[in-house]
Amino acid sequence: MIQKTLKAAKKAPVSAPQKSTKKTTTTAVRRSATLPTGLKLFHLQCPSPIGQFSVFFNAEGKVFACNWTEYIERMKEKVTKMWKLPPNGLALLSEKELDASQAQVAQKLRRDFMTPFEKYFEENDNVSARELESLLSEVQLSFPPSLPPFTRAVWEQCRAHVPAGSVTSYGALAKLTQKSLSQETKNSGLAARAVGAAMGSNPYVVVMPCHRVIGSTGGLHGYGCGLYRKVWLLRREKATGVAERDLKSMEAVKAIHTAEA
Repeated sequence: MIQKTLKAAKKAPVSAPQKSTKKTTTTAVRRSATLPTGLKLFHLQCPSPIGQFSVFFNAEGKVFACNWTEYIERMKEKVTKMWKLPPNGLALLSEKELDASQAQVAQKLRRDFMTPFEKYFEENDNVSARELESLLSEVQLSFPPSLPPFTRAVWEQCRAHVPAGSVTSYGALAKLTQKSLSQETKNSGLAARAVGAAMGSNPYVVVMPCHRVIGSTGGLHGYGCGLYRKVWLLRREKATGVAERDLKSMEAVKAIHTAEA
């Protein structure tokens, strides 16, 4: 009887051990915690003397992008790319198309977080560069976790060390960025052109002041939102260090920009 039982036990199939899904699950959770599969952002606008201005906020008041409204498609593309969203992964909530609870959030955003933009663009010649910088410093920016360390360093150095009323060159910003990088992320080939590329990918127009970065000789060079806007912003901030030949009247620069468009 005992021998039969032992034989039966030997013949019984042994089930293969199940593979643990703990690692896969942990990886998935970690990924979802850092990069969202979709974003819902509130789209608020305010007037400015050089065109309607748009801001993308999350419900907590952090800015994911801001630019003139005519470039809204560019804003959407940059947010989608930076946050690695799938196609149609970005949903914009316009103030005119909100339910009751969303409308309350939008009202709070406009009251508590849109004010710096509205005051910055007010037509008031008596406001100082320091006051304008104070307004912009209130804006909280949201950086994606996948942002390259080099790009982050360029943006942070520009915002921290080039306040309203001042300008810098691409070369000077490159040197400043190089000093701030850790030994692991330093790039010995860092140059003004690389800084220019990083500033060109900036989705936080005006707040991240790429308009304050000019040529080494004081020339304004180009500006993705229109050179006349760069002139207006620098004059608004009473910037020094810009070549006088490039500080033409806003109307003249706008006429050139329109003719080239």
